[in-house]
Amino acid sequence: MISDSISQKVASIFEDFNYRDYEYELLLTSFRGVLTNPGGTIARVILIGPPGSGKSYVLNNFQAKIQKRRIMNRETNFQLKCINVNCINHAS
Repeated sequence: MISDSISQKVASIFEDFNYRDYEYELLLTSFRGVLTNPGGTIARVILIGPPGSGKSYVLNNFQAKIQKRRIMNRETNFQLKCINVNCINHAS
């Protein structure tokens, strides 16, 4: 289950992902500041693994849950948005 260090409100967003708890916990840990205070900080992650290992599945579901919740900063009226760059398609 998702660690107690992340607020229950944020953690409850991701309770229904079976067999990927560890990956979602890592993403939640990386994005904790962004999820609790949108617009106050920036977070970036790089998912690395062989083709077919579930990188896109994890990321797409994580993003869908965030977008569905419409997380906003009430003071600045910033809505949290997710951007996904596939490095195979956009190599630098």
